[in-house]
Formats: sequence, structure tokens, C-alpha cells
Amino acid sequence: MRGLNPIFMDSWKRIPGRMTPEEMDFAFVSGEINRLDRDYPDYSMLRDAMGHIRQLAGRVDLKNMKPMNELSSTQYCLANAGREYIVYYPHFTEKATINLSDAEGELEMEWFIPSLNRTVKAPAPVKGGYFRVIEAPTSMDAVLYLRKRE
Repeated sequence: MRGLNPIFMDSWKRIPGRMTPEEMDFAFVSGEINRLDRDYPDYSMLRDAMGHIRQLAGRVDLKNMKPMNELSSTQYCLANAGREYIVYYPHFTEKATINLSDAEGELEMEWFIPSLNRTVKAPAPVKGGYFRVIEAPTSMDAVLYLRKRE
């Protein structure tokens, strides 16, 4: 939400504590490195999160969105003000005040809960034109997506 570019590359080395430097050196010299199991389960949540980011990025007008953290009390907001807003609600964030003063009309509201890989559509749209307090549907991390209703 702050305009940083997420990137991750699985390491050649096992997560610290799993393989000694000597074992790793031997694996490289002997060619055994190609046979090591590189599907480290410790990285699965990170891989999943990057997949969720990619899916959402494919649905929004990302080229016209900018980090606008001042629009949300959570301090995590990516927006094309008046058209689209993505707001991150960190763990245990119950409510957030979101500045929708640039948005005229109604905005469709959708929640994504990453740890459950679940999308929840709100039953009713949100009216723009002013500050709005929006309550998260969970105490877990959540992402709110608001889009101007056509």
C-alpha cells in the first residue's frame, strides 16, 4: 500500500539453523544442491501473500493508483482518489476512518482476508463524499477494496 515493490526469491540456502555452512559448501561442490528440497514450508505464507497481491493487482487500475496513506487512519492506502481505494487493516484493527471526500456517488465494498484466502462482498455500497468509519469483518489482517459503482 506504500508503493513498495514486493519481490521474493527462494534462497539457495536452507533457512538458518537447518544446514551448516559446511553442509551447504559440500552441497555446492558435490552438485547435491540440485537435489535438495527447496520447497521450504516456512515460505508458503509469503508465496501465498504474493499470489493474493498479484490477483488483486490484476483487477484494479494499478497504473493510476498511488500510495495515499493519509486517506486512511490505518496509514495503509493505495488509491485512485474518487475511483478506487485499497486499504490494509493490520491484525486487530477493528475500525478505520477513510477519507472518501473525492468520491461522488456510491462505492462497492469488498473484503479480502488473506489468512483464509476468502473474499467477502459487502451487502450494500458505501456512499462517498465524506469521511467514513468502516469496521472490518474480522480481527485478522484484512484488505478493503472500494470501487466506484458504475
